[in-house]
Amino acid sequence: MSHDGFRGVIPLELRSRVLALLHGHAGIVRTKLLVRSLVWWPSINADVELMCNNCPECLRVNFKQKSDYIPWPAAKFPFERIHLDFFHASGFDLIIFCDAYSKWVDARVLPDLTANSVIEYLLSLVCYLGTPQENGI
Repeated sequence: MSHDGFRGVIPLELRSRVLALLHGHAGIVRTKLLVRSLVWWPSINADVELMCNNCPECLRVNFKQKSDYIPWPAAKFPFERIHLDFFHASGFDLIIFCDAYSKWVDARVLPDLTANSVIEYLLSLVCYLGTPQENGI
C-alpha cells in the first residue's frame, strides 16, 4: 500500500496513462501488486490483465502452465523424495535442500561447488535423516 495507507482513485480518462507510468514489464501478478498498492478503480484487475496480455515483454515473464506439464507426485512420508538446488550470491555458494513431504528447507554455505563439498553435505544429511528413496535434483 502507499506510505500513508491510502490509494488514489483514478478517473477514467487518466487510467491508461497511470498504467503506462507504472508498467514495469514484470508480468500480470507483479504489475497488479504494484498498481493496486498505489491506485484504485473498479476495473483495475481487468485493465492490468489487458495491458499485460498485449505486452510482449510481460508475456515472456508471465509463466503459464504447459499442457504437457506433469507435476511431481505428492510425497507420502518425510524424506521419501528430496530436491536440491545451488545458488550463488555475493561471493557465496549455497546448496539448498527441500524435503518434498514436509517442505523443510536447509540452506548451507559451501566452501565451493565441487563434488567433494556437495557429497560431504549430503552425507551429513544422510547421517542425520537417513537415505531418501528418490532424489529430485
